[in-house]
Amino acid sequence: MTKLRKEREILEERYAFGKIEHDMFIKFSGKLDNQIGEIESKFSIPKNDISNLKTNLNKAIDFTQNVSKYWISGNLDQRQRIQKLVFPEGLAIDTEKRRYRTSKVNALFYVKRSFSNNKQNKKEKLPIKSDEESSLVAGVGLEPTTFGL
Repeated sequence: MTKLRKEREILEERYAFGKIEHDMFIKFSGKLDNQIGEIESKFSIPKNDISNLKTNLNKAIDFTQNVSKYWISGNLDQRQRIQKLVFPEGLAIDTEKRRYRTSKVNALFYVKRSFSNNKQNKKEKLPIKSDEESSLVAGVGLEPTTFGL
């Protein structure tokens, strides 16, 4: 794509300085524009404007964090919809081991899990050197504040 755009720019520059005729410019600029258009259509992601994106995103986050709450409070139809959403390819039960098996989980839950894992891995600790002794804290009471040793 970059190469084609650079060639288009060079072509325009040559035409602007009179190095090529108008017919040649039209012929080659059309070819380059078609090639650029094909690449853009092949690799572009359709632009969808969602009017309430933030609201819908917050609802999705709330749902992923509270699936069990929605499952418990839902009727049969709602539970089936939740099951299809969470496990799009369905569930299978291993009767010998009494385990649920699935080959695919909704991508939203994979994203949520990756964020949860990142938070757990990055637990912040106080910057204390291991060779330092801990500071003493003064006691509080009716007597003047003193350090208990």
